[in-house]
Amino acid sequence: MTKLAQLAYMGCQGYIGKTKLIQAISKQMKMDKLFDKVVMVNVPINLDLKKIQIDIANQLDLYFGKDEPFSSRSVRLLERLNQNVKTLIVLDNQWERLELAEVGILALTKSRPKVARLF
Repeated sequence: MTKLAQLAYMGCQGYIGKTKLIQAISKQMKMDKLFDKVVMVNVPINLDLKKIQIDIANQLDLYFGKDEPFSSRSVRLLERLNQNVKTLIVLDNQWERLELAEVGILALTKSRPKVARLF
């Protein structure tokens, strides 16, 4: 159903310039043509999945109807991400656990995505 997803996680506390670092890395990856599209989303302190969906979708030129159900948005977002475009999604300032499949970033399948963790 979905292509193989690759996930990376970098976590550090404190004000050490993570956002600037990620912006520079993302820009370089796009310049090197490792990704066709780079999406950067600032995750609200009070986790708001609907806002995260909208922020990602808007950067992918995907727009939701005002009354469109959350689950429908998740499906449409996943469909857009499964198109033949290599997309890097950066979720910045994430403090709480976030279920990527619930947002529509990753499909729950039997095949496990590659995961890289940078601590």
